[in-house]
Amino acid sequence: MQVLTVGKERQVTFSLGGHHGAVQKAVNDLAARSAGTRLWEKDPSLWSRDATVQAQISNSLGWLSVIDLMKEKAGEIISFADEIREAGYKDVVLLGMGGSSLAPEVLRRTLESSVSNSKSPKLTVLDSTDPCAVLRITEAINPATTLFLFSSKSGNTIEPLSLFNYFYDLVSKTAEAPAGRNFIAITDPGSPLVSLAEKFKFRRIFLNPSDIGGRYSALSYFGLVPTALAGIDIRPLIEEASLMASECGPELNEISNSAFVLGAALSALTKLGLNKLTFFISDEFASLGLWLEQLIAESTGKNGVGIVPIAGESPGDTRSYSVDRVFVHIGRSFVEEHHLEFLHYIQELGHPLISICIDDPSQVAGEFLRWEIATAISGIGLGINPFDQPDVESAKQNAKSMLLDASDGMRLRSGRVFKDDETKVRLYFDNDNLEKLSLPAHLADDVAGMKASLKAFLGLLGKGDYVGLLAYFDDGDVELSESFSSIRGIIRGNLGVATQFGFGPRYLHSTGQLHKGGDDSGLFFIFFHSKSTGGKFLIPGTSYSFLDLESSQALGDLGALQTKRRRVALINLDLPFDESLRFFQKVLGDAISELKAGN
Repeated sequence: MQVLTVGKERQVTFSLGGHHGAVQKAVNDLAARSAGTRLWEKDPSLWSRDATVQAQISNSLGWLSVIDLMKEKAGEIISFADEIREAGYKDVVLLGMGGSSLAPEVLRRTLESSVSNSKSPKLTVLDSTDPCAVLRITEAINPATTLFLFSSKSGNTIEPLSLFNYFYDLVSKTAEAPAGRNFIAITDPGSPLVSLAEKFKFRRIFLNPSDIGGRYSALSYFGLVPTALAGIDIRPLIEEASLMASECGPELNEISNSAFVLGAALSALTKLGLNKLTFFISDEFASLGLWLEQLIAESTGKNGVGIVPIAGESPGDTRSYSVDRVFVHIGRSFVEEHHLEFLHYIQELGHPLISICIDDPSQVAGEFLRWEIATAISGIGLGINPFDQPDVESAKQNAKSMLLDASDGMRLRSGRVFKDDETKVRLYFDNDNLEKLSLPAHLADDVAGMKASLKAFLGLLGKGDYVGLLAYFDDGDVELSESFSSIRGIIRGNLGVATQFGFGPRYLHSTGQLHKGGDDSGLFFIFFHSKSTGGKFLIPGTSYSFLDLESSQALGDLGALQTKRRRVALINLDLPFDESLRFFQKVLGDAISELKAGN
């Protein structure tokens, strides 16, 4: 078995099965184009010959040099974090979405044990519009002693703007000092958030370089300011990123550059049909999968192609993995025995395996840069622009249209609903998907009809397809998360297809681009609710509630997928949600059993 190890201190090991030649050719092609030097020179012609596209790309490559700026600003960031701690703030709540929130969440989860000062405030990332999530955070904090970090590149993203309106109103009612003192902002120069922060007299505004896209902003103010506020020393993170920059820099030829070989491997394997990039990450660093998922899906899922990142899928019987998989193992140099056995069988079956060693949590910062480079390089081989997200906007516009109708009830396209009278669970297909199912005319709209339609829907799965479970619920609901994980296992274990899972609206800013811009290989279940234990309270300054907003986002994405003629079903769960989901899981399991049996 041929194994290739690339890199100096931060090595990557490639076990490519029978695909070594294809990857080697992709690396050689990059070398022939001097891609290593041209990337660091920020040459947009690596990705496009179109002048307009090149201009957009040129304004998206600031992440390559931002670490030098952060070296200069590290002392200033740390001093500000000290100021916040000494001012007596107990909590920091980050109001963000997508690229502005995922990196701080990864760093918090990975490095929170390294916080040395017990008086440092606790960092919480709120990137949900679910009313239960909003109330969960509200009940966990004292608004008067909480610093709210409004984090948005554009400054007009509806989710953090709605959260700001809510929490500013809350602080105004509870704090003695002007409410603006409890808020800071991270945004681009000239964004609407700058004007808003000045109007409400925010404590501080951090202006990020405008030539950095959200998903490439992990090592900028967006990633490092909230991390420092949580009491985590950002200097080792900057050092690790600098080390990775030197290990993957322009002075290395492409063949010796781990990030370039990784990017070449991703594109070469994807073009061979192995596009399900399955992350198998040690528990200590597991949250890194969330960030990688967004970076890769939103960067590569367009023009009918894309790498499908699979994060958080529990290991199963190795025979249940189809040949479209590429596995990535990230963890310490030692591998737990049960992990080692799983990885051994994966290799024995011929699946490509990429292994990356992290021996210290701060090395996650280096992985941010390595994967940013690799993802950008993969775009060259795939023939796409990895720095735009053309299909994200459609779901946003649909959600806005839905919100306009919120007071009258949100309308679905013509279709059919299957329901259970006891649990009130409802399953909806639009007419386009119903036509694909070819259901019998006499089929009733009851539980039996629900099972039959699910069987027909899953029967649409073909070679190279995957299933996406998209849930508009509180991501802090552990029981629901475990149930969705169980459903993923049932589908993967019985049907042999890869599964994705994402909480909405977060996934709209990550895998949502892939779902609509990639090829038509996804089969999607959108789970949402029209009732809430969190109540239906209005967002200050608007005529709609968080429940209305969340529902509009779920139905807006449904509409965007329908417009793309994707295979998609909508499931409305009723209270109590855990019981409703267990009922749906049983019906789905029965449908899968019948499908496997050929009944």
